[in-house]
Amino acid sequence: QPTFEFGRNGFAVGTWASYSIAADGAGANEHDLYASYTAGPVTVGVTDYYFPTAPGPDGKLAPDAQFFNYDGDGRGAHFIEPFVHWAGPETFPLAFLAAVVVHKEPDNSVYLEASYPFVVADADLSLTAGLVPMESGFYGTGGAALVNVGLSASKSLPLTDRFSLPVSVSYVLNPYMERTFLVFGISL
Repeated sequence: QPTFEFGRNGFAVGTWASYSIAADGAGANEHDLYASYTAGPVTVGVTDYYFPTAPGPDGKLAPDAQFFNYDGDGRGAHFIEPFVHWAGPETFPLAFLAAVVVHKEPDNSVYLEASYPFVVADADLSLTAGLVPMESGFYGTGGAALVNVGLSASKSLPLTDRFSLPVSVSYVLNPYMERTFLVFGISL
């Protein structure tokens, strides 16, 4: 899940991707672009979700997977989702996220998430719960559903006197789909 981000004066632009290492998982490949602005505890932004797929029989990507296809009629390659995030102070460290898919997805799917950060043995941890409050084609739900429950941990491992390697791990459960994911990461 590589990430590249540039930030300055509260503004950030970046890209994030997730690619399956198994051929049968290629349908879940994702490569997103995002931009955001943070002022105090509030961040507002927009994410452009792009899901590349395997080539069709002619060797070219299907029209709904071609990167420059921004059609909003359900056949484009991009889902656009504005979001707002609020992070509480140290005395009340809860964080809340609200987002809505406004492009390509006819349900205009809403996603709501709460997270709670804490520290155990010098490791930064976070509990997360996310739900979809209505039917959603984007999330594959028939109504309101809990779609994300997770625990994440991150820590910098000292390798030398001058260099530490930030590592992370997340266990994610989608109770609605009855699927779990285990994601490992390193940062350079």
